[in-house]
Amino acid sequence: MFHGSVVAADQYAGPMSHVMRLIPSPSERADNGKPNRDFLDREHAPYAIARYLQAMGFANWTHTMLLWLGNYDGFEAHIPQADDPLIGLRQLLAGYCVKKGRQTNIQLGQVAVDICKLPVVHWHASWFGRDGRELTPWDPINVAWLDFVTQGGEGDVLRVWKTPEPSINIDQLRHHLVASYVRQNGLR
Repeated sequence: MFHGSVVAADQYAGPMSHVMRLIPSPSERADNGKPNRDFLDREHAPYAIARYLQAMGFANWTHTMLLWLGNYDGFEAHIPQADDPLIGLRQLLAGYCVKKGRQTNIQLGQVAVDICKLPVVHWHASWFGRDGRELTPWDPINVAWLDFVTQGGEGDVLRVWKTPEPSINIDQLRHHLVASYVRQNGLR
């Protein structure tokens, strides 16, 4: 906790090893072409997800969720923003937090079922050979996107597409999410 005065960036802060500066309000900032940070920023989504999980009583599920989302890191560049897993999960959990005011017993299993309905589960990615044959489909439950994109060979083509059918086994995803929570929390 800080006790004392806030000093300008160019003033010596005494025995402190760092200098503190005043941060102007958004209305006082010069327009430098960059949007101000916001709770709805994509970059803020992991923090919002952690807060929502805590508010729902599932703080111990944060690790599992971040590991799962980490498998999609970088994939957002290839899909519409509306299907981004970070944004989708943040919105889903925000909805649960709004409901929590009306309901006290949120079931982990139901949250997992709803996660399995996020638009991102309908996105497929695969490496295709020169002859057009599918070589390696992406398994986002077990393989990080940033690892998958390095698996193609010379001349292979990486394709990304969306279908009405999920790209992964939904029961396997639900089991993965719930089982990870159970293992992490020593539950049976």
